[in-house]
Amino acid sequence: MTVHVVVAVVLLAVPAVVPTVACVGVRPVTLFLVPLAGSVLVAVAAELELAVGGSLLMWFVILAVVANLMAARRLRRGAGPPRDSFSSPWPWITLLVVVAAVVWPLHALRNPIVLTDGYAIWTLHSIFIYGGHDTFLSGLKNPVTTFSNPGYPPLVPASGALAFIGEGRVDIRLAVIVTGVLEACGLGVVACGIAEVARRQVSAVTRGASLVVAAALCLVGFGSGIAGLSAVGGSADLTWAAAGVAAVVYGLVLPRSPRHLAIAWLCATVASLTKNEGFVTALFIFLLIAVRHRSTLVGLVRSGPFGSGRRAAAVVGEPEPDPTPSKVVRLLFVIGSTVVMAAPGLAWVLLMRLEGIGSDFVGHSTETFAQRAHPTLAAFADHLHILPVAAAVAVVGSLVLRGTRTRLGLGHPGWLWLVIAWSLVAIAATYVFGALEIKWWLATSIVRTMIFAQLALYTDLAVWCVVALTRTPRPEETTPRYRHSARTGAPVPTEPDRQLSARH
Repeated sequence: MTVHVVVAVVLLAVPAVVPTVACVGVRPVTLFLVPLAGSVLVAVAAELELAVGGSLLMWFVILAVVANLMAARRLRRGAGPPRDSFSSPWPWITLLVVVAAVVWPLHALRNPIVLTDGYAIWTLHSIFIYGGHDTFLSGLKNPVTTFSNPGYPPLVPASGALAFIGEGRVDIRLAVIVTGVLEACGLGVVACGIAEVARRQVSAVTRGASLVVAAALCLVGFGSGIAGLSAVGGSADLTWAAAGVAAVVYGLVLPRSPRHLAIAWLCATVASLTKNEGFVTALFIFLLIAVRHRSTLVGLVRSGPFGSGRRAAAVVGEPEPDPTPSKVVRLLFVIGSTVVMAAPGLAWVLLMRLEGIGSDFVGHSTETFAQRAHPTLAAFADHLHILPVAAAVAVVGSLVLRGTRTRLGLGHPGWLWLVIAWSLVAIAATYVFGALEIKWWLATSIVRTMIFAQLALYTDLAVWCVVALTRTPRPEETTPRYRHSARTGAPVPTEPDRQLSARH
């Protein structure tokens, strides 16, 4: 089985190595991004298989060739982002710690665990995709398979189907293991983002502590309090949740830069192509990313798809120039950027509409609003014990550590909380206005639908923990004590130094 898993992961990841390196460079997080990028390629290949015809492998090869040609052209023009210096021990230490943290929980995959959703949804859809266009389309439109939520996006099933192609036959357990690998990669990206919160100028103790926090977050994500058995049983909930949180960390928490924008874009795309709730959440994340990174996006558009991207570079601490002439134009640009970034997920939604493939979640219920709302709120409260703790830490941190967070170049803490609120509102609306019997529905799904919110809350705690452990120099500590007179060339005390001398 080990050989088959290696072949499946290599088949998924290798075509995405050069495009990923061209976008984000060579750094610890790249190792975890490569399989996720490969899963996006195979998901889009599945969309083309369903919409146009042909086989998954044919479209995957075509997309891989096109992506690698574009990436090679970008690298030849020297447009790749700067690389981490692996001459320093810290990138290696980061890589080893995060790999250990995400690989250890995967030991559970040695046991043949496949949950009901793994059989009834994800691996079943993998078999449809593996069978080719006709099997794929007829399988999704067959009334007998309505129980399998045929409108779910194709990223996880397509990755499993690619594993079947590599092995030459259907192997349910192999598809489940590949899903577990994608979940581990998503958490690995989140952990690398937590490790990047502390600047490189901080002490070794602080950097080591940030790695401990990042590793702990990975273990928490796999733990029974959040994902538990669903992480190793073939379900896709942790896949989209981890990718969505990674998009929030790199797109809305860490300092603005083209590299962070690319990582956030990729991770949010993974979330949007994994589950319906992932698509709804990712769409909002794309919108917030377009707002926060608007100047970077404008620079990328002006420099062209293969340009150097120098115009888009964001420097921590410098105000971004306003690149658009009016509020209307800015609004239209943000909306357009959101649509472009969300294009793969939007394409799947449109395809499902055109084929008349829906979900039994949507429809009329005989239960009243009160009968559905009360148990929904009660179930939310039972699975969000960490919410008041995270809220208290966020309030205290915003009051006490605001200066440190600003000097680190981190985004406003409200960005992450907006995404959490949007996710919870969307899930609550689905339960309250859905068609299924509410108590049964909550009992069979609430543990999984809360994974994203819980993981995001723990991530916010991790970010505040690293911020609290980080000491950054205050502006007066970094301001030169003397400047040279333009008239005489003699050293003249700066204004902060005069004030400091006056106080002493």
